[in-house]
Amino acid sequence: MIQWGERNRESDPGYFCRLATEEQDKPVWLVSDCRRPSDVEYFKSHYSTGHAPFPAHPSSSDEVRRSRGWDWVGGVDDGPSECALDEVSCDYHVINNGIEEQLDMKLKELLNFIHKSLK
Repeated sequence: MIQWGERNRESDPGYFCRLATEEQDKPVWLVSDCRRPSDVEYFKSHYSTGHAPFPAHPSSSDEVRRSRGWDWVGGVDDGPSECALDEVSCDYHVINNGIEEQLDMKLKELLNFIHKSLK
């Protein structure tokens, strides 16, 4: 599946983004799974009318991720589908280490930004 996706991205970097957004007209796109710089660029170039896209990066510590059942797998977790955005700057960082009050606060800040951008 990963190899098939890579072949599609090589020939058309916006392939999956276009499939997800075709025939849709939304004032806000909340994309939960951008994986590549080309994904971010697609949304910047297609949906920045009036407001630039607002990249947000969710994360949690490896310790917390392991407690949720994650195990690192070589060739997957160090591959482009997991790491390509590590060096891309984001406007908003949401840390989800299981502290509900902190997560709620960050999500409220993000929702406030979205509401302001719609005015």
